[in-house]
Order: sequence, then C-alpha cells, then structure tokens
Amino acid sequence: SQYLNSLLGGAIPYEFCHGPFETSVNGVTGIINIPAVIILIIVTLILIKGMEESAMVNAIIVFVKVAIVLIFIALGWGFINDANYTPFVIPETMAGHEGWNRHGWGGILGGAGIVFFAFIGFDAVSTAQEAKNPKRDMPIGILGSLVICTILFVLFSHVLTGIANWTEFKGEGREASVVYAINKYMIGYEWLGTLITVAILAGFTSVILVMLMGQSRVFFSMSKDGLISKVFSELHPKFRTPYKSNLILLLCV
Repeated sequence: SQYLNSLLGGAIPYEFCHGPFETSVNGVTGIINIPAVIILIIVTLILIKGMEESAMVNAIIVFVKVAIVLIFIALGWGFINDANYTPFVIPETMAGHEGWNRHGWGGILGGAGIVFFAFIGFDAVSTAQEAKNPKRDMPIGILGSLVICTILFVLFSHVLTGIANWTEFKGEGREASVVYAINKYMIGYEWLGTLITVAILAGFTSVILVMLMGQSRVFFSMSKDGLISKVFSELHPKFRTPYKSNLILLLCV
C-alpha cells in the first residue's frame, strides 16, 4: 500500500492504508488497509471468473514488470561505478560483519539464504488441475521460470550495486533502494523510479494472484481426496472454478 500511496502522492490517509498493528512516526495508528482489501477482492473475482482470465491478467502483469526491469538494467548499466564493486566480497574486518555468515563466502551463503525466499512460489501452481499435459508442462513452467528469474535477479542486483554502493542500502527505511539509487545517481531518469514502483506493485499483485490460485487448487485436491470438507471442491455452475474455496480464502485473508 505504501507504494500505491506514493504513486498517488500520499492521497490515502495513513490510517486507511495500514493495519491496526502499525503506527507512523507521527503516532497515527492504522485502522484498515483499504488498497490491500480492494486488490484481494479484485484478484478473487478474477480467479472465480476462470483460468483463462487469470492467466491473461497474470501474463499482462508479468510483461509489465519484466519490461520495467529490463529498462532499468539497460539504462542503469551506463551509470555503473566500478569502484562500488571493490571489495566485491565483504571483508572480515568491516564493522558489523564479524559473524561467519556476515562476510566472505559465509556472507555469500547467508545472502543466498535470504534470496532463497524470493524463489518460493514457483511450485505454487504445480497442483493446478487446468494443465493440459501436467507431466510435460509443469517441469517446463517451473524450471523455465527459475532460469529466467535467476538471470534477471543477477543482472538487476549487478546494476543496482554498481550504481550505488551497497552500504547505502543498510538500515531502516531503505527498503525502496532502487528508487533511492535512481533519484540520487541517475539524474534525469527520475521517471524510471515511478516505473519501478509500478513494477513492485505489479509484482506483489501477481504473487497474490498465483498464491491464491495455487492455494485454492491445493484445497480442491485435498477435498477430492476426502482430507477436508467437500465445500472446497464445489465448482461454480457457470465458470467451473472452486469459487467457494476462493471466497473462504478471501474471508480468511
């Protein structure tokens, strides 16, 4: 919601784009995250409508965010400062990085453990019933996506840490590191920061779409096997999707 609110110029009051357990630096407590609720409702309705519609929306979202990532890589490459790659691996003598997994090859393994969570979700649709040839299509879809995303991850991080030194991204409030790097070092390309925010929103939305779709299909399969209530495998009379499962997930979320 913070990214959407930044695109809207802060038009949404803090209390209506944050949850009740969040408090701003000014002491304002959140009430309800209305943008998140609206996105969840829209995604749920798309999933109920059908697999073709869900796939089309997801394809559009993926195209938008990948295109923006490629634009950043292409334009940002010319702003790389080679000095930012020295030292390429964090030295043991750097303050705050004394632990074995905070420097050297241990630090690389520690970073890989964090990046690992960015790869979770590629198997979310592996139980989908809509695949025409699951034995062939699922491995291609999962492994192909992993390869493409890994290449994009490496190129993106290479450009980002070349534009700005990695130490500038440490600490609280530096989550929007890409926008920060663009606004500070890519003068004249501030519009790219707005596009990156759009890509982030698109990425979050596609994750919600895929996760809700995958979860409803998992429940569908479990229901068919008698492990949970039959309500999760009831199909919509017109759209032939497990709509009750989607609605229950919406209420739970």
